[in-house]
Amino acid sequence: MEGRNWEYSGQVYCKLSYNNYTVDTKTVTVTINTCTHEKYTREGKCQQCGEPCRAEVLFIRNGFPYAFEGNEAGAGGILVSGGTAYFVRDTNATLKAGNGDTANMDLTLDLQGHKVKALDLQNFPYNSVTIKNGTINDIATSAPAVLILDSVTTSAGTLDKLFTLTVKGDCVFKSQVNFLGKTQLQGGTFQRGINAALGEEALALLADGYAFADAGSDEILNVSHVDISNRAVKVVEHTDQYHNGKCACGRVCDHAGKVDSAGYCTRCQMLVEAFETGGKRYTSLENALAAAQDGDTVTLRGSLDIENAEPIEISKNIVLNLNGHTPVSYTHLRAHETDSYLVCRLLLEKKKNLRAHEKGRNIV
Repeated sequence: MEGRNWEYSGQVYCKLSYNNYTVDTKTVTVTINTCTHEKYTREGKCQQCGEPCRAEVLFIRNGFPYAFEGNEAGAGGILVSGGTAYFVRDTNATLKAGNGDTANMDLTLDLQGHKVKALDLQNFPYNSVTIKNGTINDIATSAPAVLILDSVTTSAGTLDKLFTLTVKGDCVFKSQVNFLGKTQLQGGTFQRGINAALGEEALALLADGYAFADAGSDEILNVSHVDISNRAVKVVEHTDQYHNGKCACGRVCDHAGKVDSAGYCTRCQMLVEAFETGGKRYTSLENALAAAQDGDTVTLRGSLDIENAEPIEISKNIVLNLNGHTPVSYTHLRAHETDSYLVCRLLLEKKKNLRAHEKGRNIV
């Protein structure tokens, strides 16, 4: 046929005779496809004629179909050479995709909406493995492995410590997850939570620019205070916004290597070196008071939320110069009485001016 040199078409009719009877059939058109199906699309259709591949084919790689005829567990013999395998059907087999010579190739398994029972990467002869766009129940390895999950649904509960793992896209974890290895979360929904302690352990799972949010309301969760081990959470893009060195996601800026010449953090913009005495700057009132000598002045250099769980005891005759600023806190400063020291009590209250109660000398 014109433009389709693998197709031949002709008209066929039949004439049947028996004794004195004759029957003529109608003329019909018959098309014969002689395409050799040399290569297939990722959807499993012949690139030339469009005919679908055999039902036994599991995936297409480099345009070629691969069927394992009951031995799907041996797919690793093909996968170890890397590239992208496009799955064209489900499989209830555990694919063994290792034990080959180390080739340091990148392998991508694009499930294309299909389901795979499990994947055993064995000795992991790859540079990295990406699994995307489908469902897989479990993933195992017996060697250090770089694994990327992208828009995958899984019921895996524990990811081995041998995995260096990246989770991104619309991944869904159906079970509570325990990440034992190095993990960077750039997406994903965790329907039964993540087994991680409050604070640093939970925050360490997140890639830069991401935070945990409630899976239902999208509210950003402060994982320094909110437990994510038994609640549905998801990972969302997030820009840290610091107040007094803290972000709503639970991150706390440590200011390490970020303090400029004026004493401010270039990352969170907090006044870090907030107090000055004797020509030197200090990061806390306690440190400044400890360094101050009797009769010195401790100066507050800018607006600051002073947060102290316990009262600060002052046993020196000093001047506290607020420099026109009002500390916003419920911090108490107490000067205790001895035979030789000042007797006074100073209370700084939230959004109130400084009040000094004198018994002897002033703390200004």
